[in-house]
Amino acid sequence: MLIGRTSVVACVTLLFLFTAPATAKGPVVKLLISGPDLLEPIEVIDFEAIDINLYGATFVDRALDRIEDVPVTPVPPYLIQFYEAMAPDDVQMRYVVYFAWDSSTHRARVYFPGRHEAWWRHNVFTVALPLEGAWYYTTESWGRAVHEAILAHNDPLLLAGQ
Repeated sequence: MLIGRTSVVACVTLLFLFTAPATAKGPVVKLLISGPDLLEPIEVIDFEAIDINLYGATFVDRALDRIEDVPVTPVPPYLIQFYEAMAPDDVQMRYVVYFAWDSSTHRARVYFPGRHEAWWRHNVFTVALPLEGAWYYTTESWGRAVHEAILAHNDPLLLAGQ
């Protein structure tokens, strides 16, 4: 009977340890964006860009399906890191996507790293979304807010290839 009780206690303890971090959710407080035409990563705290539910991926336009025919981007996509306030003095990077502006549709799109790509493991330990390994259009307001932040900080000489 002692072994049975010990096993139950061990299972409950392990269950708590593995689910506790997943239930810790805070508001997104900033985005950190890096890319080929940025001299350094930029921090975005614009309300339109951070007022999202990361766990529901509310920045993705769910009315549209995944993008099957991804347009060619003239520069590599931007890396966007989402930061959450876990406690008053504890801000953590929680999720990563790639961002690109589709100039043909004037819409933003994001790529969720797939199983064998960088950032996948980090992302699935935060939240497992059924979006991995594919591109999706973002909501217009979120995509435009991020795009405008990038345009405000990019280096025109790098964009011109100089």
